[in-house]
Amino acid sequence: MMWQNIPYRSKWRSVAKGVHVTAAKDALGHLIVRNLVKSYQTTVALDNVSLETDSSEVVAIAGGNGAGKSTMLKVISGTIAPDSGFVEFEGCRLQLGHVSDARSHGIAMVFQDGALCADASVFENLFLGAEPVTPLGFLRLGRMRQLAMEMIERYQLPIPRLDAQVKDLSGGQQKAVALGRALLYKPRLLLLDEPTSALGVREQNTIITNLLTLSEQGVGILLCTHSPDEILAAAKRVVVLRRGRLMTDASVDGLSRSDLAVMMSGNA
Repeated sequence: MMWQNIPYRSKWRSVAKGVHVTAAKDALGHLIVRNLVKSYQTTVALDNVSLETDSSEVVAIAGGNGAGKSTMLKVISGTIAPDSGFVEFEGCRLQLGHVSDARSHGIAMVFQDGALCADASVFENLFLGAEPVTPLGFLRLGRMRQLAMEMIERYQLPIPRLDAQVKDLSGGQQKAVALGRALLYKPRLLLLDEPTSALGVREQNTIITNLLTLSEQGVGILLCTHSPDEILAAAKRVVVLRRGRLMTDASVDGLSRSDLAVMMSGNA
């Protein structure tokens, strides 16, 4: 059911430790991740991980299950706070553990499960938890529909009618809705956790094409994946994590599928 207009309540480069980068033109889209550590009881999810990325760069964060890929993206997105370390984006130190802060700096994340409400419409899911309101607290439904249509057209996402129920969509269409929700914020850095998992080949290719288009438009992308084929199709760099440690940071140029499989497995 659509909303009614009622008041809403609702390669690795070392960075000197402790250096704060001041905002500058050449800092646009520049991400610095420094010495991230995150543990869950006796499990070390991130063990002193550091990396840098630039705007328009598609960087694959690769590794097997339990490597720390998703944890790193969640720290950058503000979903969870690390035990130590920091993240800077475009010269600003982020308040880790605060999604709103990351979002205000132009960072958005698409989770592996999409984090969608199956019984709600596409329109409702696109704005879920971030609905624009008037000064009196009323939903700006006209503005919301305009933003949604502009976003779908700009990025050519395979999203059907806005009033369609998410539970009635294909897996690829649901992934597109989750991606579209992140793109509504016009992010300069997009974090994606296994965006093509459980999709058919055609739907996978659609998602990859969308990511390459976003990169061409200046959006930096961190792509969490364990698929060598996905890395070769979309990324320029690959960062390999294993048991929470950064093991490899290399250009994808010249690498084969078997090379990537060996990097991720550690059986070199």
